[in-house]
This record gives sequence, structure tokens and C-alpha cells, in this order.
Amino acid sequence: MNSNIDKNILEAYLFANTPAYLFKKINKSEYFSILKKKKKENLISMINSIDENDIASIALAYAALMALLYKNIPFDEIKKIEKLNHLEWSDAIIELFNKKISGTNELLIKMPRITTGDYSQDTLNVNFITLRGE
Repeated sequence: MNSNIDKNILEAYLFANTPAYLFKKINKSEYFSILKKKKKENLISMINSIDENDIASIALAYAALMALLYKNIPFDEIKKIEKLNHLEWSDAIIELFNKKISGTNELLIKMPRITTGDYSQDTLNVNFITLRGE
């Protein structure tokens, strides 16, 4: 087992029963903050040096994938990493990251068309406003 891996990253992988749990736990790790500062080539190397028989290697590869996502590399390029397919939840992790960053994008809201009017019938007089989306 790889003894150079952070205990929190390893535990995140060992106890993960969903990609969302793994994503959340790795994201909170202090070691993950260090990984995000590594060069793209180093992170890709961590993923490509995965040993499927070594749990620590798999956990580190997931953390490296997540750190790589923060490098603003096109998803198509990330999906071309040689051993990415050895990470069962890689697509789900990429999708979770995508959802996380899309929550901070600008949101364009179209203002509704506002109309006003009067309605009267015998003793009932009503002023009204309607909002209609464009």
C-alpha cells in the first residue's frame, strides 16, 4: 500500500458508498488543497500510475482527478487520460464537478412583460397587474 497518501483521502475512498460522498470528503481534505497546486502533468501521472490492486493508489488517483478538474482543462482532454477508465466513478466525479462550477456561473433572467388594466362590472372595480414571461 502507498504510504505517501493522506489518511483523510484514503478514508474518504474506503468509506465512500457514492461518488457524491467521495467528492465531498476529498474536497474537504487539507491534502487536496496541496494537490490542487501540483502541475497538470504530475496529476495526470498520478492517475496513470494507478495500481488496481492498491486501494491507496486508487484513492490518490481520484484525488488527482479532482485536482485536475480545477485546472480549467477541457473535459474532453481529461477523458483522454490513459487510465481514467480504471476509476469506476470518474464520469460521476466529473459530472459533480461540472454541477458545482455551474452553480457559480452567471444566470440570465428575462424580465416579465408587465401589463396593467382596469376591470369593472356593476359595483365591482378592480385594478390589476399581470406578469407574463417573454
